[in-house]
Amino acid sequence: MNIAIYVQGYLPEDIYGIPRYIERLSQYLSENGHKVWIITKGNPRLKKTEKINDNLVVYRTFHLSFKKINKLGFLTSFWNRFSYSIMSIIEGVKLCRKNKIQILHGHHLLYGGMQAILTAKLIKLPSIVTVHGSGLDYYSGFNKIPLKLRFLQEKNIKIICQKLSAIKILKKWNISNEKIKQFFSFVDTEKFHPKKKKINKRYKYISFVGRLIEFKGPDLLIDAIPFIIREYNNVKFLVIGEGYLLNYLKQRVTELGIQKYVKFLGLMKNIELIYSITDISVSLSKYENSTDLALLEALSFGIPVVATNVGETEHIIKDNITGLLTNCDPKDISEKILTLLNNPNFAKEIGVNGRAIIKKDYSLEKVGRLHETLYKSLINKMKR
Repeated sequence: MNIAIYVQGYLPEDIYGIPRYIERLSQYLSENGHKVWIITKGNPRLKKTEKINDNLVVYRTFHLSFKKINKLGFLTSFWNRFSYSIMSIIEGVKLCRKNKIQILHGHHLLYGGMQAILTAKLIKLPSIVTVHGSGLDYYSGFNKIPLKLRFLQEKNIKIICQKLSAIKILKKWNISNEKIKQFFSFVDTEKFHPKKKKINKRYKYISFVGRLIEFKGPDLLIDAIPFIIREYNNVKFLVIGEGYLLNYLKQRVTELGIQKYVKFLGLMKNIELIYSITDISVSLSKYENSTDLALLEALSFGIPVVATNVGETEHIIKDNITGLLTNCDPKDISEKILTLLNNPNFAKEIGVNGRAIIKKDYSLEKVGRLHETLYKSLINKMKR
């Protein structure tokens, strides 16, 4: 099959969840003999066309950057989205025709999904949009589909949802059942696997991996640390990621006098290095953890996880079985972490169970095959 994947932000500029999801999916598809083009926003510092392997190409659309615009963040964000929205369709039509694309797959509703669907409509091809994570939760109070999302009503499309809440919203908008699919997020279980040899360490390491924004709840971990070190002080906390809360978090660490226990490591491309020394991983979103790629990676690594019981987190974290559920409360979080620190055999059992659930329902192999089957069915349907 010849497949075009649309996403505004992609590696190496954007290394968070959706780009990493697409990287793994496209690698899987290309390694299974399918031709894949990733159509993303251009960058003058990067090649316009980058060949990853014989079957996988990253294509960057034309993008003009203005210094004056770059001084104002909100204008930069608007320009990036506007530029990608227009150029991905104009250039996408040409690319798809030239390379005999058979299906288009957009990721993210408005900046990937919409462009894929509109391009497909212009050249009369089937298309798919994946609603990642909480992408539709903002619209939960809308009884009718918003004007800017009317493209979801187009014919010859499928909508992949990762959450049941997204499916409920679509059904409320009278999107037919046959257009909706639920595919879980996934992780490469071969790449993210338990360490084979035990590493002799001086400390126990607890890791937070994710954007440092309110949604992800890194502040909950920082505020839980004083409770933990009162009972167990042979521990270090690793915070991996960037975001607007970084300065606040550093200030809070100073206020609490816990500087020697916390290390802010910024963005890391080889996150497996952190997982290889991590004893406990935390996922502390105040809204949703179930689709968090970092959570899935930690589970796949066999690391016991403490996660806030929000959204649909309980669908993957079964309390005291595949992980420990906690409230969005620093004291409760500290108690769950201490439970694992003080009970290493229990922590090991939790890690083994977490790895098992990933291999069963959240593996790249399983979800990759689901994508292949869906692509083929839509292509064959279009031929009739």
